[in-house]
Amino acid sequence: MSTTLEHDLVQNAALGATALWSFARGYMDRAEGREGPELPTCIIVLPMVYHRRTATTIHRMRADSGLLKALHDNPELIAGLQRRLEALATRSLQALNVAVSSSLLEWDHATPWPRVTPKRKTLPPELQSGQDDVATILGAAKRLGWWFAAEDVVSICLRLGVRF
Repeated sequence: MSTTLEHDLVQNAALGATALWSFARGYMDRAEGREGPELPTCIIVLPMVYHRRTATTIHRMRADSGLLKALHDNPELIAGLQRRLEALATRSLQALNVAVSSSLLEWDHATPWPRVTPKRKTLPPELQSGQDDVATILGAAKRLGWWFAAEDVVSICLRLGVRF
């Protein structure tokens, strides 16, 4: 494997891990100490935030808008989501692995679906980015966490039109 390809894979996994931490942080901020997000909701995050139009739209919305309003105002957000979810499933799991192994997230296996919780209140300085695209991805992920904390997995999947 070439050095450039390895770097790209690590960079993508690191960005994905950071986005999943941001998602879990937003989820826990809304959940107010309840359990963290379930594995299926984590798998949905990267296919949404790695899609530029979706990430930008979500990032620009108010946190208190909610998923239902976002989908009502922007029904195109779910266009192609199932295909993207399937295409990015392995990358999402790799990003979860990186997030857990780098102590950004921790697994909770005490529930029927594994859940994740953020191990840190803030990102380490070396993972904080001022780049616009990265800030949009992290902001959209946090917003999704906030929105997903208000709904159960089945409702989220039905609203987004995704199946596992």
